[in-house]
Amino acid sequence: PGGAYRTTFLALDENEALSNMMTAIATLSKSELAGERVLVAWDNRDQEDEHSCFADNTHRDLRLNFLGIKEVYLGKNGAKIGPSIHDLVEQTDANLATEIITALDNAEDKVENTAIPFDYAISNDGERPKVRDAVTALQDLGDKFVTGGTAIGVTVGSELPE
Repeated sequence: PGGAYRTTFLALDENEALSNMMTAIATLSKSELAGERVLVAWDNRDQEDEHSCFADNTHRDLRLNFLGIKEVYLGKNGAKIGPSIHDLVEQTDANLATEIITALDNAEDKVENTAIPFDYAISNDGERPKVRDAVTALQDLGDKFVTGGTAIGVTVGSELPE
């Protein structure tokens, strides 16, 4: 309470706040996490391109970044549960809400099934397909968030790359 970001965020117009939230989770899922933090390392098979190349903690970063996406969408913060973006999508289009939850569950499954440590996951021929599956699932989830934003009447960042 009283923090600068919180104060600014709570003062935003409701649609702007929702747009910011949807853009953030869509971008983190599709572009940042799937692309910059995972696909680049997978493509290069290079430990130096990992998100946490010095700490060998990329597997944990990947899982916790995904958890942040999930919690924002579902209105959770640890054990605290509140109104959610999912609630809004469900009120507007129950089928789409189900599709987003399916994509969320699929992405979580794929992320959780990447090998530990991550440098092994990107270099071992048997594990690499699991990493690529996680990338695809995260990209699909980002696209679903864009569709969900449109359904609830907010613009989700126009900067999401294909």
